[in-house]
Amino acid sequence: MKQRPWKRVLSLVLAFALVFAMPCVTSVYANGGAVNYIERQRDRSEKKVVDVDKTVESYTEITSENSLTTWNDTTNNGWYVAEGNVTISSRVTVTGDVKLILTDGCDLTINGGIQVAEENSLTIYG
Repeated sequence: MKQRPWKRVLSLVLAFALVFAMPCVTSVYANGGAVNYIERQRDRSEKKVVDVDKTVESYTEITSENSLTTWNDTTNNGWYVAEGNVTISSRVTVTGDVKLILTDGCDLTINGGIQVAEENSLTIYG
């Protein structure tokens, strides 16, 4: 029985999709590997907010074990990543331009709160 041409084309398209999708799936977060995040930007010409997928490779990981209470922009350009359940028992102080990525399913609890003085900034990404 002769195979229909559209089935062959469909199988090739699916095979290529799998090959090109695998690197994206494996680089989402691999303990010390690249981390993908979404940056929202306002498109003034379209008058709407758009999502832009981005990746950061150099960052400081926040864990319950290291309990980092000072976040600054001098280490890894100010990038921090939290994954899973993270609890920090004391106040966190932000110095400079700090960017925090909360990975999917992250539950970050900071019992003392976060202090960000006027001349500093904290941007949170998902």
